[in-house]
Amino acid sequence: MDPNAPSPTAAPLRVAFQGIHGAYSESALCDFYAHHRNLDPVSPISPISSINASPVLTSTTPTSPSSPHPPTPRGSVLAVPYAHFDELFDALESGQADRGFVPVENTHSGSFPEINHLLRQRAVHITAEYVVKERHCLIGHEGVELSQLTEIRSHPAVLDQCRSYLRTLLALHPHISLVQSTDTAAAAHAAATHPSRTVAALASLSAARIHNLALLVATPLHPSNITTRYYEVSPVPLPVPPRHLAPKTVLAITLKNSPGTLFKALSCFALRDLNVGKIESRPQGGAQYPWELVFYLTVDASLNEASLKRALDNLEEYVTGCKVLGCFASWTQKAGEGVSRPYGL
Repeated sequence: MDPNAPSPTAAPLRVAFQGIHGAYSESALCDFYAHHRNLDPVSPISPISSINASPVLTSTTPTSPSSPHPPTPRGSVLAVPYAHFDELFDALESGQADRGFVPVENTHSGSFPEINHLLRQRAVHITAEYVVKERHCLIGHEGVELSQLTEIRSHPAVLDQCRSYLRTLLALHPHISLVQSTDTAAAAHAAATHPSRTVAALASLSAARIHNLALLVATPLHPSNITTRYYEVSPVPLPVPPRHLAPKTVLAITLKNSPGTLFKALSCFALRDLNVGKIESRPQGGAQYPWELVFYLTVDASLNEASLKRALDNLEEYVTGCKVLGCFASWTQKAGEGVSRPYGL
């Protein structure tokens, strides 16, 4: 059992996500907490009052009246939706949520700049990374044929990811309109509640189940390599993961304005055989220096490693600011099994 998880008799761990129930973030967090935090998701239709009064307890093994050993109790996790990312981070800082679960990068759409900015500005810590392959489904009302559809709704990025399929579909049925939605779960909700049964959505299977919609197309609607990285974030730091989980450390730095400073900053890691697996820059956006760049570095090392500690000491010579955003383990969803494994294991 994860030592950082709440006890089975405690109230559910409140994990904030952006969107509404049925969002991809909710599906990913439920899978992550079930496999890596030993916590079972509470159904979104469960009354909040009953959840707080009596946490859901399940077992890791089937119960049997004749079994001499009682099942191992597991705690629970409650996915809490927020309309906007800044509201999610507000909830973490105010104590209304225990964790957050946010997308940080997609292999098709790229990074989520707002998340990097909030991680740097807010008093939170990255405590885990989870990598998931997305599966977009065309969902709608049972019995409706594709030729009967009048609208397909989804998030703009998902419409773009499925553009090859949609181009073929619209060539056959040009009367279908594509309508942008704030997120995929909202698109599913709109399809379920629209007066016409001819509105469909590109969304997740979870959204279909929650809104009692049917899977209209079973074949993949997009390239199979579309993957999203999520961060678990916490208002308090968690213990540094053990070395066998190959921890990563993410930094946000601003550099002194002099020739070769970026090269010198990166040499702090290179000269100690530390790999910088990712580097990204964004304008700071402040009133005084709006175009001063913030560099986000992902270093394949633990904060407990002496070499990284020395690198950070050396880095102070070249930066005007440095914030450690988190030190954490990374997991990826195992293909086809709905379970996960740490990278490299």
